[in-house]
Amino acid sequence: MSMDISNAFKKYKSNIKLVMSTSLLLIFTLFLVNPLFSLAGGSLNVTYDLLNQNPLIILLTIIAFLAIVFAYTLVQTLVVYRVQQEYGFDKRNSFEIKRPFLELLKFNASFFLLLYIGLCFLFDFGLLNNVLVNICLLILTALFWFIPQIIIMEKQSAEYALIINLNYIKKNWVYFVYLFVAVFILTLVTYIIDALFGVFTGPIIATVLFVVFVIPFIEILKTEVYLDKYNLLKPIR
Repeated sequence: MSMDISNAFKKYKSNIKLVMSTSLLLIFTLFLVNPLFSLAGGSLNVTYDLLNQNPLIILLTIIAFLAIVFAYTLVQTLVVYRVQQEYGFDKRNSFEIKRPFLELLKFNASFFLLLYIGLCFLFDFGLLNNVLVNICLLILTALFWFIPQIIIMEKQSAEYALIINLNYIKKNWVYFVYLFVAVFILTLVTYIIDALFGVFTGPIIATVLFVVFVIPFIEILKTEVYLDKYNLLKPIR
């Protein structure tokens, strides 16, 4: 796992231009939706009582949701595609990126929509801020971690990628735990920065760090871990 982390840092630095260009789109989208987007507060200018809102608010919320998911999916697709390309994975279809992007976009839109609906129910029952509930949500989200890698690298549909993803985690649960710890630490650091640097400065610094470094680095690290199933492509340890 230490080798995967080291390789992920190297891949992040070698692809810094790609990371910066795609991350800027996501940052712009987040700040367009909410100039003071807060990681600690989880604020996104969306309400968990959406159906009781003004139709214009509902429309704007849907547009904001789609814009953020589109930008986030673009970052995932390009980063994973670039890393697997550097290892020479599937050279025959190396220029096919549109279909995996649309497939991943379909999955992300569906997943985050279902997650939002679930959060609305939790809000109604007063469980949204329950620590145990949030830990369960984190674990649930983690169980879908390798979906982008499978869709992009294996050229699979979102539906079949779910099955492959769960089978991979079941067979490589040790890597999954190490990855979970790494992601938890990185995310915790950004939350601490968000909380420590004040109401105005904190959210800006934390959001930029999270989008420019944490999100692309996590995707690169997940790709490195997933590529371990193709040992001949990885450097000698």
